[in-house]
Amino acid sequence: MYTYSKVGNTETLSNKIQSEIEKSILQKKFVPGDKLPTEKEMCEMFGVSRTALREALQMLSIQGLITIRKGSGIYVSEYNSANAVKPMSQYLQMNLDDALIIQVVEVRKMFEPQIAWMAAKNRDEADVKLLEKNLSDLKKSDKYNSEHQGEIDQAFHLKICEATKNPIIALMMDPIFRLMPRIRTIVYSTVDTALSEAVEFHQQLFDAIKNQDAPGAREAMMGHLAVAEEHSYKILNQ
Repeated sequence: MYTYSKVGNTETLSNKIQSEIEKSILQKKFVPGDKLPTEKEMCEMFGVSRTALREALQMLSIQGLITIRKGSGIYVSEYNSANAVKPMSQYLQMNLDDALIIQVVEVRKMFEPQIAWMAAKNRDEADVKLLEKNLSDLKKSDKYNSEHQGEIDQAFHLKICEATKNPIIALMMDPIFRLMPRIRTIVYSTVDTALSEAVEFHQQLFDAIKNQDAPGAREAMMGHLAVAEEHSYKILNQ
């Protein structure tokens, strides 16, 4: 049975307890579904009061690492992608300003052309149908509803990530794409041609991915992001 050691005083007790339990889960001393020792047992292991332990357990529960079941015990949670994406998404949403919009485009230029290349190589027919539906939705969208257009745009780029068949790519890019509805609202209110240009480049990307033209998909994405960068600087200038 895995046991914990008494904690010192270099950190607050609850933070140290949280760190030790988190480490034991990340090192797979306990795996999803496992029951942790009882509160009484952990208080004895750590040499702390129940108050300090419960503070640590509450923070671990907020992180999504554990589930506290009243009358049953403390269990290691199944950790899914939503747990990983949410903190980064919240950070970006809370810090969104003109400078961050430029930084987001810079990051996208680094990754998305290669992502489009991989998507064209690895996509299947289900991916093609979803991208086609998304493109149709964008073409039919209300030109005055920029937030909805941003949601469609977000889904399109995330679907390209998923078409690579590498789940880490979608996990990494998802928090950035979640900014799109807000950014699109700003861009569409500033740049008259933004929607028509988005439709044009999405069409190019769709055609290249459908035809498994990897160089063409990369080229289309580079063009798409070059225009996005131009739009971003127009926002800054205004």
